[in-house]
Amino acid sequence: MTEQAEASAKRRLSGIWRNIAAMFLCVACYYLAPIRLADTDGIALIGFVAGLAALTALIVREIRRLAFGSMDDIGLGPLLLAVYLAVVLFAAVYYRLADSPGQISGLETKTDALYFTLVTLATVGYGDIWPTSQAARVVAMIQIVFNLVVIAGAVSVIGGLFRRRVAARRHGENGENGGPSPG
Repeated sequence: MTEQAEASAKRRLSGIWRNIAAMFLCVACYYLAPIRLADTDGIALIGFVAGLAALTALIVREIRRLAFGSMDDIGLGPLLLAVYLAVVLFAAVYYRLADSPGQISGLETKTDALYFTLVTLATVGYGDIWPTSQAARVVAMIQIVFNLVVIAGAVSVIGGLFRRRVAARRHGENGENGGPSPG
């Protein structure tokens, strides 16, 4: 393995560990945050809207950076961090909604809220926890639209980038060998 390839492998491994640490840090902050101690629902709503707008802007910025950046400088760390933060944000909102009776059936703990957020993100829908009030249903609809538009858009761009990278490597290999492209 060349020095350049070794350095690249070390950078990728370091990036993986940073992403794992970021994920655990986001989850730890979620569990440690006093979510139900906020003064008013208005402040919580403003925080949710502002947080969602900021995360959407961050994800869109990262998608643009990935789509129009150099093929050599593709790092998914900021995009993954934004997704982790979005999951924690929605879980916090669901947990806060569970403060009022009749909002979300089956949701009692922070783990329940995180679980419901991930089940909604993955579009699994086991049916053990579901929104029962209009406010909870609106938050769930917002998450579904966010998942379909923002997160699915990011996944689509990432898939395209990897296809371009594979095609570029194949083209580079074929160009070096001078042979025809495999077909």
